[in-house]
Amino acid sequence: MEEAFRRAAEKNPESPLVPEIKQAIRNQETKAFIQREEKRFTQLKKEYNNLGRLWHETDINPFAGMHRHGSTPIEQKRKQWSQAITSLKDKPPEHRIELLGAMASGMQLTDERISEAYRESLLQEIFSNPLDYLNLMLAGISMTLPSSLFMNAVSDMLDYSEEEKQEFKDFLREKSGLKGKIDLPQLFLGISRWLEQDTSPPFPPAGKS
Repeated sequence: MEEAFRRAAEKNPESPLVPEIKQAIRNQETKAFIQREEKRFTQLKKEYNNLGRLWHETDINPFAGMHRHGSTPIEQKRKQWSQAITSLKDKPPEHRIELLGAMASGMQLTDERISEAYRESLLQEIFSNPLDYLNLMLAGISMTLPSSLFMNAVSDMLDYSEEEKQEFKDFLREKSGLKGKIDLPQLFLGISRWLEQDTSPPFPPAGKS
């Protein structure tokens, strides 16, 4: 279609229709570009959903007692998760939020039926770090079960040290603007803001476990 418009304009350069033909060409090019970008983003959401499903099926959280690592080496999986989340820094905020949502969906955190293993994982985390959760409550923040699990999972996916995990939680508590009971969509916004300001290296240093 675009080529036909161009040929028509070239054959009759003085035609009063040429401006309209050129505008039609631009419209077609814009439409094609938007369609390509939408297709790419749809594929990207599938990739993040798959990474979330990989997390759910593997569940490397030591408190969950589930270690179905499958055939993919765990360090390779960690690298996939870390790269996927750190690459969000370069995405527009609205895309970051959608992609985090796709990952949470793959982790089955958007399903009302949260598994007992997930619940046990969170309880053990709370018992291990009661001060973290007390500080959240003192800051006027409480989290739903899915958002608490997702917050912990993201810090694990990034292979954060204990110090880095604390910096992450401190940011969400003090600087993210989150208040009240935090559900997943609100948490996605907080994580998006963390990624915008995070100046740590994009990938863990070599040899970091």
